[in-house]
Amino acid sequence: MTIRTRLNLWYAAVLCLALLVMAGLSYNEFVVEKRHPDPEEIKEGKSDLGDLIYILSVTVLPAAVLGMAGGWWLTRQALAPVAAVTRAAGRIHDRNLHEQLPRSGNGDELDQLTEVFNAMTARLHESFQRIREFTLHASHELKTPLTVLHGEMETALTEEPLTANQRERIASELDEVQRLAKIVDGLTLLAKADAGQIQLKRENVRLD
Repeated sequence: MTIRTRLNLWYAAVLCLALLVMAGLSYNEFVVEKRHPDPEEIKEGKSDLGDLIYILSVTVLPAAVLGMAGGWWLTRQALAPVAAVTRAAGRIHDRNLHEQLPRSGNGDELDQLTEVFNAMTARLHESFQRIREFTLHASHELKTPLTVLHGEMETALTEEPLTANQRERIASELDEVQRLAKIVDGLTLLAKADAGQIQLKRENVRLD
């Protein structure tokens, strides 16, 4: 059953209840009270305007209060699942994308929206996993050629007879290789930390 249909049925039930209350109060006023009139009221007489105000106060006002209270209750009941889904969605971050939002299971619009949201977070979780694995594998594969280049350049600087310009160029290239190696090490560290493979050790640090 959809939310729209359920709200219509609920509000129709509230209106019927309000009409029943109004009918009961009106019956009491126009039928029961007329059968047993108050002698003082007959003696004093009541104006038509006074009768109308009195009838409205004892029939319409309780029904209106009941209708407003019922409308407030319906709104609260209808928005309660929305608030629950909002709180659950607010707790989702990149670490718990595999967790799903609770579903009502009644097949209404909100339940369908929750299903779509769960499917979306599942796809995001899979994408994050692929990015982490790619970064970790790529950084691991880059270490070998960089290590080889670093060793060959160091060997070239120490063994081969080089001119000053050649030595300066190889030293500059060696610095760049070392910088790339540091970047790859940083990527590896970040990928492992993002995948939860590194446990951080927390300790106090003296600020002086």
